[in-house]
Amino acid sequence: MASCGRAATQRPLQRPSVFVMPQTPPFLEPLLDAKSVAAILGVHQNTVLKLTRSGNLPGFRLGRYWRFRRGDIANWVAKRLPDERSAAY
Repeated sequence: MASCGRAATQRPLQRPSVFVMPQTPPFLEPLLDAKSVAAILGVHQNTVLKLTRSGNLPGFRLGRYWRFRRGDIANWVAKRLPDERSAAY
């Protein structure tokens, strides 16, 4: 009797028991718009656009809109936070 499909000598396909999601490269992280950055920084959207146009805030144009990487914004904020060791009491 002929069998359909796999031969009896082949093992069935085994799937890995744990799927490990590869780390997302930084250039593929989701981009933020000016409104989202404004909410993060606690300023108006126009302030974000002014800072970006002047080169003070890291961002780039994607078509006619400004886009921002979350990591770039986090680094920008971290640089501007006062150093706790130098704080005068």
